[in-house]
Amino acid sequence: MNGLLKGVSGLVFFLVLFHIPVKKIHTPASIDPVFYHEVKTQKTIHTTVDADLREFVFHLPVSGNYNASHQYEIHKLSRLGQPLLSFKMPLDKDIPRKEVPEYTPEKEGFLTYPDNGSFFLWYPRLGTHTFFYDQDGQFLWARKSSHYLRAFPSGKYILSMTGDHSRAFYMLPDLSVMGSAEGTLLINQQFSNEAPSDDSMQVCLGFLDGDIVMYNPAKKTEIRVSTKALTKSLACNFHKKQVLVQTESGDTNIAVDMVRLGEIKGDPKKGATLEWKFSLPLLDRYTSTLPIGLGETYGIVLLPEKNALMVLAFDLKGKILYQSILSKENAGDIEQWRIYPSPRGLVAWNSGEIYIFNPHKIFEKKMPIENVAVKGDEIFIQNRDQVLALRLAP
Repeated sequence: MNGLLKGVSGLVFFLVLFHIPVKKIHTPASIDPVFYHEVKTQKTIHTTVDADLREFVFHLPVSGNYNASHQYEIHKLSRLGQPLLSFKMPLDKDIPRKEVPEYTPEKEGFLTYPDNGSFFLWYPRLGTHTFFYDQDGQFLWARKSSHYLRAFPSGKYILSMTGDHSRAFYMLPDLSVMGSAEGTLLINQQFSNEAPSDDSMQVCLGFLDGDIVMYNPAKKTEIRVSTKALTKSLACNFHKKQVLVQTESGDTNIAVDMVRLGEIKGDPKKGATLEWKFSLPLLDRYTSTLPIGLGETYGIVLLPEKNALMVLAFDLKGKILYQSILSKENAGDIEQWRIYPSPRGLVAWNSGEIYIFNPHKIFEKKMPIENVAVKGDEIFIQNRDQVLALRLAP
């Protein structure tokens, strides 16, 4: 009887959540550009001047797709969008052929580097070596490595992942190992966008089996907790030690996924635990990873809804703030969306549009997009033709 009541009450909550009227936002607001930088002409057109603008480093594939190319163009822009430096890498002359006999000029590879472009790592899609370049694009060394690599935004560390995504290594830029984390299929990696300190967690990892790991590379300390459920997506708030997850409900009477907010409690050395703040049932049980984002006072989840894309925003007590249909074109590519936190809101983007969500408003811009970077209050959008620096209108 108790199980039946539990299932009925959960179903009632599910129906109430999605069928009572909630605030809907029909027209997203505009975003003001700070500058346009034209890649081909290397000219910058200012729309506003802001002395606090961050420098920006971006790359373009010489051929192939954006994510994997045999050669890249690197561009560095000043605070006001003026070109500082451009170079190509890797160059055939850089490759020590005796050490790396499997390399060919057509071999596709991946590129990673920190926000300030203090170094660059290129490694082949299928290969045994990683190539290290300094901030000016000068080749320094090649070392054996066959993992997927991502540079921390600060440039102090590297995250290295095995091919089956069952293990992640924390490394220094010279690829020496500091520590590791294991789990069943790594589904999310999120880096802190705050200034690194010796006391702050800098990376958050989520595994399909429900394990969540936060790591402080400076002190080599780890916090590990578990959702105790199949976990498909993860977003982290580092200084609050909060996690937002997409999990299966665990209730056979309600065959839907849940969005749940948990707060990490307890001493990591004695065993930390998750204290759940709320659970929201969604519309379905999804086979895909849903894009979710966690801000200081609210969270969002993007949902495919009747061949459209819907956003659901909620505060940290689980109260719905608003829901809105965003697009009728890209709902089928739900896993292609990325969400980044920023001081001005949660930034969601895919190849054709970008949205910035705050607790009360939605901002939108539609354009071809190959990459987005958040630096302080600025949001940089890049494609093959131009770089835009955006700042939200007041």
